[in-house]
Amino acid sequence: MHIMKPRAFHSKSRSGCTTCKKRHIKCDEKKPACANCVSRGLDCPFQDSTARESTRSPAHSQTPRSTSSDASTVLSRTSDVSIIHLELYNQFIFHVCPTFTGQPLHDENYRNLIIRSGFKHHFLLNEMLGIGALSLYVSNSDQGYKEIATSFQEKAIIGLDNIITEIDSENCVAVVMFARLIGVHSFCDTFSSAAHTTFPDFLEALIGSAQMLRGVNSFMKDAMSRHIGRIIGEETLPLHALIKNANISDSSRETYTAAIKDLQRDFDEVRALDSEQRASTHTAFTWLVTSSPAYIQLSSEARPESLIILAYFCVVLHHRRGCWAIGPAGYTLLKAITSHLGR
Repeated sequence: MHIMKPRAFHSKSRSGCTTCKKRHIKCDEKKPACANCVSRGLDCPFQDSTARESTRSPAHSQTPRSTSSDASTVLSRTSDVSIIHLELYNQFIFHVCPTFTGQPLHDENYRNLIIRSGFKHHFLLNEMLGIGALSLYVSNSDQGYKEIATSFQEKAIIGLDNIITEIDSENCVAVVMFARLIGVHSFCDTFSSAAHTTFPDFLEALIGSAQMLRGVNSFMKDAMSRHIGRIIGEETLPLHALIKNANISDSSRETYTAAIKDLQRDFDEVRALDSEQRASTHTAFTWLVTSSPAYIQLSSEARPESLIILAYFCVVLHHRRGCWAIGPAGYTLLKAITSHLGR
């Protein structure tokens, strides 16, 4: 006989905010905004009611209100800032920022530039907070941070949509920085969810991230086109032999060969990086971003040859595992591919 587990009981409050009631969670009823709404970056209905009550209150109240209380109320009404927002901001500035340049000498310049741009363009600031939350989720697996990351990401994308057709010299730097952040956010989010999804869904999400990163590349093309003389390695020679003897069409063979040559460049570049640079996202996704649409299409169809090439990319990711946004991504992807191929 199946015994139903009793539902957890929470004392209900008739005074809780409507947002908490809709989410079926207990409201702490704090004003001007309850803790649940503040932590998730949501507009709390209490703020509107508090504002109305202030309007109805006599201007010559007998009891003087404290300055700190006034400041707290104004701050909450205007920007919904809370301790958790400061935590996310701190995480981004001091823990995430250094992973984007790969060169300590440039960390301070990048940090100053993105801070100025973020305060000026709120779509960028929202994504900064979102990726800060995602970084905290990756480090401690607290699902609450992932929900917050998604919430800020959605706000950021909506904000970008409002100006995307009006990119000019005043906002172009913020747009480029946003493109880089949103690409890393998408990639990291995909791998952090891999253990909880099927391979087809995981592959679809990965391809979606790759396509988004291709969009990032259109903004970053000039910055990523710097080529430094390097020694060409032999890591991908087995792939060339595999594709040469594979029973596939000439067009597919040509597509795979080009993808393998580009992948070898990634191996060569990783070999030239020092430990600090490997622990950054700098050029980490270059191959995935610049792969041809034809290869992306073959990968989305889970063609065995395309997946074997993708498996080699796992080695590149594994070399960059010291970066918070990558971590065990190489192992995760390789395990998913081998499981799908049955090997």
